[in-house]
This record gives sequence, C-alpha cells and structure tokens, in this order.
Amino acid sequence: MATALGVARTGATHVSAACAALSGLCFLAIFLVNVTQIGLRSLAGGGWIWVTDLSQLLFIWMVMLGTVAAYHAHEHIVVDFLVARLTGLRETVAAGLTRVVEIGLFAILLQTGLDVARVRGGISYIQLGVPTSWGFYAIPVAAALLLLLAFLLPLRFERPVMQDEIGHSP
Repeated sequence: MATALGVARTGATHVSAACAALSGLCFLAIFLVNVTQIGLRSLAGGGWIWVTDLSQLLFIWMVMLGTVAAYHAHEHIVVDFLVARLTGLRETVAAGLTRVVEIGLFAILLQTGLDVARVRGGISYIQLGVPTSWGFYAIPVAAALLLLLAFLLPLRFERPVMQDEIGHSP
C-alpha cells in the first residue's frame, strides 16, 4: 500500500514534468514568434509590434517553470558541495541545514514575488495591453512549487556508486 508521502512525491514528479513541458512550450512559442517576426521584417518590411511584450511575458514563465523542474531533478539550485563530502550524521545535519536555508529563501521569494506582482498589476505591457503582473506571477507560483518540493523531496540525493575496473563496489 502506498504511503501518503509516496503519493505526494509521485504527484510532485507529475507537477515537475508539467513544469518542464510548459517551460519547453514557452521556449518554443518565443522561438517561433521571433523567427516569424524576423521573416516578416525581411520579407514584408514590417512585423508585429507586440512580439517583445509577448517574449518578455513568456520568458519569465519559461525560466521560473524550468527552475521548478530542475530543482526536482536535483540539477539546479542545489547546494550540496559540502553535503556530498560528508557521511553519516554530519551529512544528514548538513543536508537538513541546507534544506532549511532553501525553504527560507523560497518563502522570501514567494512573499516578495507576490508584492512585486501586486505592484505590477497596475502597469500594462504597452503593446499587449495586459498587466505585467501576468508575467510576474510566475515568481510566486514557482516559489510555492519550490516550497512544496523542498518539503517533499528527500534530504539525501542518490549518488552513483563508485566501481573499480571489474565492477566491484568499494
């Protein structure tokens, strides 16, 4: 029978995969719109005036959603250079302290991201005409997801087992 933590970690894996996919779609949209814009300028002598605004809006979502996916995969924002050099209780304590710092930073990011998004709600993208807060809400959304992951992910990361030339572990 699956434990509640196991189910939550499986859910977090799905959320991470969705963040990675959405980040990739943002990149694809930015790429396609900008390539089309270059073609329109070259071939038609003009282009869309809203491309810069849309690119800025999608870029922040791309980066923040990609950050969530990378954190889940232990490929970004993970400070484990000290933890990786320790073993036993010292490793666990260092990993725990690192996680506490991460949680604190993610909480700060959540609060300041909400503050910035609220302020930016009164400022619109010039050409798109939508509030710039649409882009800036990517910060607290990502921070909330990062906080969730920080509470769900294990402290110790899987490390490859060292083997000698004939495949024996030390």
